[in-house]
Amino acid sequence: MAVLRKFRFPLYVGAALFAVVLCYPGGLEAAFSSAGELSRLNSEMEQLKSERTRLDREAVVVANRIAIKELLVEELIGGRKCLREISSKFEVLNADEPGYMHVMQSHFPGASSLECSARNVLSYAEQRSGNGSTKEVVMREMCRQFRSMFPAVECEMEDSIR
Repeated sequence: MAVLRKFRFPLYVGAALFAVVLCYPGGLEAAFSSAGELSRLNSEMEQLKSERTRLDREAVVVANRIAIKELLVEELIGGRKCLREISSKFEVLNADEPGYMHVMQSHFPGASSLECSARNVLSYAEQRSGNGSTKEVVMREMCRQFRSMFPAVECEMEDSIR
């Protein structure tokens, strides 16, 4: 009798499930179908977790790339590095990710990847060089360096500082 008391709840659940299977048309198929659906949903959930992990890692890589670019541009604005050097480093950073240069070319068109990268650097510098006369001085110098790198190409930033 003590054994029956110990297993009373599982016996009731089992009896109830057995009754549903017997009384409900298609009950057995529905129970197995639900188990299959549960398995499919668990598998889908694992795939979503895996995709989320991949996207989280990718977001860290992108954030690191941006942080590196911002530090490089600080060096440029501070006069410690030249546009050619920073543009070359941007070119390496941009080339690191497949398809990234294609996107960069559409935003910063240029005859070469170095010119495209230089335009990307100019954009960063313009956004981070402050306001007023400081910005004007920095951007004039950036355009001077850009023209020395690409004599046949106009520095579009000059229009914004006039």
